[in-house]
Amino acid sequence: MGTDAKVLELKPGLVRIRQLPPLGNRGVIFEMASRKIPVIHLLFIRGLVERYGLSWDPVPLPSPGKERLFQRSRERQPLFLVLSVVYLLLVVCIFIVRNKLR
Repeated sequence: MGTDAKVLELKPGLVRIRQLPPLGNRGVIFEMASRKIPVIHLLFIRGLVERYGLSWDPVPLPSPGKERLFQRSRERQPLFLVLSVVYLLLVVCIFIVRNKLR
């Protein structure tokens, strides 16, 4: 983690570090950030669990893919697929029209 106090200010999850501590005070997180490598800070996992509406240590454990987070992502998939197909058709139509004009 390093010896600089800035490490205590990092929030859990994907971390975007704008100011780096001096080289001698950096830990792995700050060193990776200095090299433009994405950093996921997992020290405060309970905060991530609460942020995304997951259960914290549920009894009994839910079946894989049954949490609310998974349910929400499945609801968005059809819209993504429809938009992808529409985009693909649009690109194909543009190529056909360009070739006919030549």
